[in-house]
Amino acid sequence: MEKHIVYIDKANSSLSYEKNNLRVEVDGKLVKRVPLTLIDSLIVYGNAEIHSSIFHHCAQNDVSITFCKANSEDLQMMLPKSHNDVKTKLRQYAIYNDDNARLIIAKSMLKMKIDQQLALLNRLCPTTSKNTTAEIGALSSNIMNSTSISQLMGYEGIIARYYFSEFTKLFAHKWGFKKRNKFPAKDPVNVVLSYFYTIITKQCSMIAHARGLDTRIGFLHEVHFGRDSFACDLVEGVRFIVDELVYDLFQNEYFNLDDFNITDNGCLLTKSGRVKIFSQVSLLKLQSRKIIQENLALLGLI
Repeated sequence: MEKHIVYIDKANSSLSYEKNNLRVEVDGKLVKRVPLTLIDSLIVYGNAEIHSSIFHHCAQNDVSITFCKANSEDLQMMLPKSHNDVKTKLRQYAIYNDDNARLIIAKSMLKMKIDQQLALLNRLCPTTSKNTTAEIGALSSNIMNSTSISQLMGYEGIIARYYFSEFTKLFAHKWGFKKRNKFPAKDPVNVVLSYFYTIITKQCSMIAHARGLDTRIGFLHEVHFGRDSFACDLVEGVRFIVDELVYDLFQNEYFNLDDFNITDNGCLLTKSGRVKIFSQVSLLKLQSRKIIQENLALLGLI
């Protein structure tokens, strides 16, 4: 049975539970009823009135709820129930506390990312600088000889700079995409990249949580207060999916300048831009979900 993502993006929206359905009202008038069994996740933008019964029944039906604001970095998610087998977490903690085992997992995660990035550049831009490809290839080889997490992350930062130096060349000059930036993003391409990266990171949290893993205990990314470091690990293996989708969308002129509000302080999505972003999320989640689960299995974590 195919499930769908439900987006709430209208002012004065009210969500309530009605006989195993999500009931959506705007300005006190019913606009739709959706069976909870057909909902994969619920995305709420801005302020909406949500009855407490919705949280209970969404949890029962494994429906995640994500709350969004104008800034793509400001997304909050309520996760569905976790797997009941605590042994999965214990294995994860054992790997984290074993420096050698943790380093092996971290190397594999980063190698997956780099290999996919190189393949994507070669696919989208066959004329990619041979020097860039050679440098990334050499650094990628050094990854497997790294002796610490900090050394790995150093290589990751250098490779990212090489990668985006080529990736930016694939976009029209009018978008102002000269380098990767965030907090805040300065141009439309970076806004869309950040929004999709954030959504997929939340998806990684949801999948890891459902599989009984601890989303806060990362191997490649150090543990930080309030951060889902393991989700940050997992998203590295699917960033190429976001990058290719963003390339396709801009190449096919899916977005226009009216979809963005560009100021000296940064760039934000307008309402039309958000609608366009939301309409792509189902495809993005579908494409990434299988790979995230496959990567967990390849790494021996599930």
